[in-house]
Amino acid sequence: MKPMATRVLTYEEKERFVHIVANLKTPIKCVFSLKKRIKDGDLKGMKSHDYHVMMQEILLLCIWHLMTKDCRMAIIRLYCVFKKVCIKGVEPTTIGELKHDVATTLVLLEKEILPSFFDVMTRLLVHLVEELEFCGPVHT
Repeated sequence: MKPMATRVLTYEEKERFVHIVANLKTPIKCVFSLKKRIKDGDLKGMKSHDYHVMMQEILLLCIWHLMTKDCRMAIIRLYCVFKKVCIKGVEPTTIGELKHDVATTLVLLEKEILPSFFDVMTRLLVHLVEELEFCGPVHT
């Protein structure tokens, strides 16, 4: 048998992930809607807002002890890039640094995740930063 890839959670890790989401206590009200989405030990029927909250607020708490360091760091960098893209105000001097961060993050993700994951939508992140430079910030 081949060993599992580092990016794939085992059954026990998946259960621990769902358990963390179910028992999360935060001041954010929208986390409550995630608790309602847990059915049969799995997250089901999530809406786009639920995914948004999961990606921008909860995912980092949940994966901290579940994945290898390299895979975890690639996901954390992606999280940081999205946080920088979705802010209300951007200084024009930081756009070059953000472009570099996006390129580095995509390279790290390509090292950790299968190439079949990378389609047009994944590369869209590069164009979002360019649009940020030309058009200015668009919050959420």
